[in-house]
Parts: sequence; C-alpha cells; structure tokens
Amino acid sequence: MNHAIQLSNSPKDIITSVNFYKGDQKLILTTFSGDITIYEKLDKLRYSPNPQSIKLPSNTTSISIPILDSCLIADSLYLALANGELALFDLQSEQVIESITLSELGLQCIAYNEQQNLIIVGSWDGTISFLRPNSTKSGTVSVTTTLIHKLQLKPEKNKKVQIMDTQSNILIFTTSDSRTTVYDISNVPVSLQTPIFEQKNGFQYPVSTSLKLIPTLNGFIEGSIEGKVSVEFFPSDVLNKIDTSLNSNSSTSNNDNTNSNNYAFKCHRKRMNDGIEYVNPINDIIFIDNESKFATCSNRVDGAICVWDYKTKKRMKQYKGFDLDIVKLRFIKLRSDGVDGGLAMLVVVMSDLGFKNSAALNKDDSQVARQDSKVFFKFV
Repeated sequence: MNHAIQLSNSPKDIITSVNFYKGDQKLILTTFSGDITIYEKLDKLRYSPNPQSIKLPSNTTSISIPILDSCLIADSLYLALANGELALFDLQSEQVIESITLSELGLQCIAYNEQQNLIIVGSWDGTISFLRPNSTKSGTVSVTTTLIHKLQLKPEKNKKVQIMDTQSNILIFTTSDSRTTVYDISNVPVSLQTPIFEQKNGFQYPVSTSLKLIPTLNGFIEGSIEGKVSVEFFPSDVLNKIDTSLNSNSSTSNNDNTNSNNYAFKCHRKRMNDGIEYVNPINDIIFIDNESKFATCSNRVDGAICVWDYKTKKRMKQYKGFDLDIVKLRFIKLRSDGVDGGLAMLVVVMSDLGFKNSAALNKDDSQVARQDSKVFFKFV
C-alpha cells in the first residue's frame, strides 16, 4: 500500500478486534490465540524517520482463550470469548478482573451503547445478552457487571447471531437465517417484546459478514460473503421509533427513506485468467465521515479497500496492493497539535484467513503454514 507505514511488531495470530484507547494515544489489538496487545506512543507515526515501517512500544497479555471480539468502556476492555464467557480486562492492572458465563457456545460479537449504558453480546446459541457496567474503577475496587436480560431468538435451533451495531436507542443485528433485525433498547427488557424492524436480506447465501448503521440513523449498510453490499433505508414507521435526539449526526434529511431507494451492488470481485470470477467476502464496513462516505475491504485475491458514497452511488477512492486478507478497518481523526490539525488515520488490519477455505479441520491443519498478521497506518 503506497504511502502507508507498517507496524513491524504486530501480532502474528489472527487479529479479531481493534480499539483506540485514550483517544488516539494507544491502540489495542486482540487475537484468536487469546492475546491482548497494547501499543503506545501512536504520535510517533507522524514523525517516523522511516516512512515504511515503525516499531511501537507494546505490552502483550495472554488469557489463553480465543478472543472473538471486544469493546472498550473507559479503562475496561470487555472480551467476547469462544468458551462463552464475557471477560473484563482492566487496562490499568492489565489483568482479567471479572468473568461471566453467558453461553455454552462462543460469543460472536459485542457492542457498547453509550447512550443506554448497555453492553450487548451476541452468541452462537442464538441469544443476545444485555448487561450494565457498574463501577469500572480498577485497583482494589470490585468491578461488577450486571446481566439485565437475555433475549432468546426464535427459532432457537441453529440460529446464530453473526454481527451487530448499535446507536441511540436501537440495536441492529444479523442472524444465520438471513434475517436483519432491529430492536428498541431504550427500556430493556420491556422494549424487547417485538422488533421494530425485521426483514430477510436479499443475499443468496445466509452469511452476513459486516454491518453498520448509517450515521444519520436513517438506515444501514450490510455486506455479505458473496461480494455484495446492500444499502437499506428504514421505512417511516421505524424512523418514528428511533430517538435521533441522542445522535449528533441525525440532522440530515431522511428524504431517501423509501423502499424504492434501497439498492445493492457487487464489489471486491476479480476476473481470473481462466475467465472465472473470484468472489470475495466483505470483511468490514466503516464510515469515514458523519454523512455518506464509507469504506469496504475484502480478501487478498481482490487486495483492495474501496471508499464509496452511498448518496451518489459511486466509488470515490480505491487503495490497492494488499497481499493478505484485510479483516478490519478503523478510521480515527487525530488530535490537533497546531501543526497538522484535521489529520486523520486509516488503520488496516490484515490476517491470513486461508483456513476458511479448508475442506475440514483436523490434526494435520496445525502443520499448514499461515502468514503472520500485518497492520498498516495510512494518513488520509
């Protein structure tokens, strides 16, 4: 990737989550092997003498349980684990200080809704847990996280929560039966009796890989395993149930909100030499402004990050040349130091997802060579 700085001491295993800590001062990466790595002095990126590579001070803690996702609340990092536990990792003492078993199966995704002060966790067993963090002080103070409610999705059999997003008073998530669902979470558990929006997505295969609410809360963007992105706008009856007063980006007009304005498009596909089109999954979606521009990424065969404008329905930019699967994107506006105020940074996280193409998992798979993960920083 041109004009990008590579992190030379990035984790080797598959990276599963990315968080910024203390604004733009620290970066936290978790891995499938159970490692939590905290990188410091991100400001060194601005003045790096080597424009191609940099080593940042870091410290790694291992909990020896696969971490599938995480979310950050103040000085606490909540970890969604493959053994069904929700672990609270204190960033000051750098140790797990609390653990709650939420499922017999893995916890696939986790999100924090700041407006409602709710931790929301989706599981492979088709449940969504709602928890409230109480005191998050470290040291000798006991930290307690209270389970408020556990929502069992129906039908229960073989229904897994895939991915979620939350803002204001709404939670949106996808499940393995090809459904996208929205709940009002302003009064849990009373407001969870029925969803305010539910539909079967238009994808051919029941695997949604990425999901983001539009910043103005008038709809959402969903990516699939089949190299397709869907832009969906909420109908007026749903918009009336969304508390836009809790969202600073909600002043934009909702004139687009009719079903006729919903659309989908193919992307991150590559025509091979034999004429066969290789279809890549949409691994992540992020918004890079508070209006209409968002970015998508995919696997190494495509090797690109694309920036789109959902209003104009056009691709704005494309960054090519990635030689590994792009699994996570993060965008952050850096603090002004009076010299380069307004500078923003794109963090590109790459891991080897080749194991997903294996016909089966067996003992011999441990002998298969896997490329180390990579992290790039690009100022935009």
